[in-house]
Amino acid sequence: MAKNGFILHVADPHLFEKEPARGFHDLKASVEGVTQDTKEETFKLTLELLDKRLAKEGIKLDAVVFTGDAQDRFSSGGHTWLRDTLLEVFKDRGITKKNIVATPGNHDVDRNLLAGNPARFKEFIEVWRNGESVTPWLDVTDNAESSLAHRFENEGKTFEIYPINSSQWSQTKLKAPASIFSMLPELTKSLTGVEPDLVKKAYDEVILPKVEELLSADIARISPDQLFYLSNLMQHSGRDERRLRIVALHHHLTAPNVSEEFRAFNDITDLSLLREFLRENEVDVVIHGHKHVENLTYDYVYPSDGGSLDRPPHRMMVISGGALEVAKGASPLRLIKLSGLPGAPEVEVETIPLATRGLSLKRGPSLKGRVWRENHAVAGGPVIIKGTDINEVYIRAVRAAQEEARGGMLIVHLDLPNTTTEDRENLPFPRSYPDPDSEPSGSAEHAWVRDLVSWWQLPRSTLEERIPYIHGTRLERFAGRFNQIKRLTSLLRQNKTTSRGIATLVDPTRDFTADGSKEDFASFCLIQFKWHVDKVGGRNLLDCIGYYRAQEFKHWWPINVAELRELQQQVAAAVDGEPGRITTIAADARAVLTRAPGQVAVPVIDRWLDQAPEKLAGLATLLAGASSIPNGTEIKTAWSEFLASQASAAETSNYNPEGVPVAVDGLQMLARLIEEFSTDQADANELRVTLRSLAAQNERYEKSARNRAAYDTWAPMASYYLGKLADLTRPMMSKSEEQGTESSSALAAREQ
Repeated sequence: MAKNGFILHVADPHLFEKEPARGFHDLKASVEGVTQDTKEETFKLTLELLDKRLAKEGIKLDAVVFTGDAQDRFSSGGHTWLRDTLLEVFKDRGITKKNIVATPGNHDVDRNLLAGNPARFKEFIEVWRNGESVTPWLDVTDNAESSLAHRFENEGKTFEIYPINSSQWSQTKLKAPASIFSMLPELTKSLTGVEPDLVKKAYDEVILPKVEELLSADIARISPDQLFYLSNLMQHSGRDERRLRIVALHHHLTAPNVSEEFRAFNDITDLSLLREFLRENEVDVVIHGHKHVENLTYDYVYPSDGGSLDRPPHRMMVISGGALEVAKGASPLRLIKLSGLPGAPEVEVETIPLATRGLSLKRGPSLKGRVWRENHAVAGGPVIIKGTDINEVYIRAVRAAQEEARGGMLIVHLDLPNTTTEDRENLPFPRSYPDPDSEPSGSAEHAWVRDLVSWWQLPRSTLEERIPYIHGTRLERFAGRFNQIKRLTSLLRQNKTTSRGIATLVDPTRDFTADGSKEDFASFCLIQFKWHVDKVGGRNLLDCIGYYRAQEFKHWWPINVAELRELQQQVAAAVDGEPGRITTIAADARAVLTRAPGQVAVPVIDRWLDQAPEKLAGLATLLAGASSIPNGTEIKTAWSEFLASQASAAETSNYNPEGVPVAVDGLQMLARLIEEFSTDQADANELRVTLRSLAAQNERYEKSARNRAAYDTWAPMASYYLGKLADLTRPMMSKSEEQGTESSSALAAREQ
């Protein structure tokens, strides 16, 4: 079972300030017996009250992490006071010298000594390192063979902490340019009437010290030698054991807020090197101080070698500490809780407010987040695309199905804007369909999409024998009798928390064979409806999830989404809800880059058998010789578009391994109707024979393996018959409506 870990972060207390700051109370007058706690007394009181709280809650501390600046401008005594106070107060919370991790800050160095002088960290070393605490590798002081404690590991071996020294070059002196030292002769020459000895004295005692003061620099830097040592130390720590890896340093990686600090050397000079080190060594959490600003955020580090941008960045959590500023009520303490270790770590950071004598210690604000190692994702895992704009999501989904998700799982999550009643007639559909790389057409209205979706949702169809997996028949007449939509509607109406609002479109008794051969059933396998409450508006929204054993994204996915939305709207209306989010889960994602839309786009000639038999009859009347019928222009356009789409599907460059949409039943019925309506059987005979020949070719292809060989056999024959149909029907299609009015009257007269 995962065990929680607790770390107390102490940042920038700046103890024993050379110029003491104002206390919490504003004592404008001095009166005998009226005093207030010093900065150090306030800090100790806060620690004592925190200890009592932790004891009450049964919490032991695994470690204390001190990220520097116990001193204020190298004021003496801060380190000793802090160490002794921590050990005294938290002795019952499990804190000893050995589980304190300390790193120096820029105020903890002797600014009178140059960066190469090991005595710069004298007090830090005497208190923390010689006191057996965990300290960083120090330039000049340590070497590559250092065996001191530069790494902390908790008792449960679920996390480790590495301190880093970023203050080696803090408060140091820059080398003066040579021109400074050549100033004395020029000054002596220009100051005529002044004794040269006086000029030299002024130069040595006034000018040079001021110049040196100007050349002081507070530089944050981590040497390559220190990083090399740490890298070796990390490699020997057994990373395969999946410990949470934490780094503690004084300086920030990036500013924790938007406040600008305008000065030289404000950031770590070799920050890019440090960030690449953190990425390469898979550091999970960075703890720092220095800026006196609390924050909790994520930082993303991309590979610096100029490789592919498709490689995921390394994500780290960054914990920024505050400072001990009593007058502002600012605290240097943050309690870090680590949970879910080792497999699913989560970090919660609580600010511990400063105590006020006479009051209990309040709980501070807290933030938390996961630190799961996303860069350790299994290769070939699910690809997830999310968005609110179907046009953008469509383009991204097609690209993913072509590339990283090809042949694998692709999950698409759409949170579409809630539409008005009037808008719901227009189902969501990408403007650039069927070519996501083309310019949008400017119109999202596709009447044929609604007609196609409506056909797929028919509870009964004349094409059931040929296409036994029509979605509506499976949802409303499963196994010929069970209405799954009615069941889940009733369930969702009664229970707002149910996860059983499921309907299946696969019937094993009908779709499966004993050995799995010669099976043909829908890619759309399962649909689920589930309630969720809109956190902003408090509305009951009905989410819809569709599962597909395989899904083609260029042509099919937009139609699938439109169909899911249609079902979602129907069910939501029946259960007094509103349509929510739509999620499609494809176990095998594909993108066929041809213009042929695939079998999902059942040709209109076939669909008219169910949806508009009168239009099929009208078309037969036209082809039998009449020049005008009701809706004649619409029917002529539909016939022309049908021939064009079928001809496109038969172009060899448009081979679609998913199969191409072919008409069968509609063509056969059209041939029969022409035979019945025609007054000149000889003229109509060639047209009927051509229609039946094309239907036969299409049926043969549809029953084949639909592979490339079958397609190459079908395509030239289909092209031939389609061309012949275009030639035979062109005269009928080109007759004007004016001519047609007269012919229609004559036809009516003959019928009478």
